[in-house]
Amino acid sequence: MSRSQFPLNTTLLLGFFVTHASRPTPCKAQQSALQPGAYVRLETTLWSRPIEGNWLTVSSDTAAIAGVDGTQMSIPRSTVRTIKIRTGQRSQWAIGLAVGTLVGLGAGVATDAAACRGTGERPACVANGRLGFGLVGAAIGGLIGAAIGANHHTTHWTTIFPTSPWPAP
Repeated sequence: MSRSQFPLNTTLLLGFFVTHASRPTPCKAQQSALQPGAYVRLETTLWSRPIEGNWLTVSSDTAAIAGVDGTQMSIPRSTVRTIKIRTGQRSQWAIGLAVGTLVGLGAGVATDAAACRGTGERPACVANGRLGFGLVGAAIGGLIGAAIGANHHTTHWTTIFPTSPWPAP
């Protein structure tokens, strides 16, 4: 592999990981029907912020959920604007890998440039392949970025109500 092909191959490989490797992971929640225990988000006219918790039951006039702190809440059905069910979570490790690799590569190339500048033979220094710091920086930056991205998750929601009727009591 020549040096001119290496950046293109690396870019293609990185693009593959960013687009294909971090797909949403399905949850146990059912998309077609609201089952007891499904993790939901309710937007109501009673509170300005959404309420999240596990779906318990529904009656003719109220819906009951167990909040994230374990408290059971009964919410009047007439106040509920939307019901969303959690359909998956997605890790951001691939984006972290890409950003970390680019930052590490930039820091390594800057270090290489500074090291070559002090030798007085800058063109010969770069021409002889003094790009070791750039590759090491890219590897270390990529690993750190992937570790940070793996700890960041995005939650995906599917709207159940008002797009479909209320679940039967």
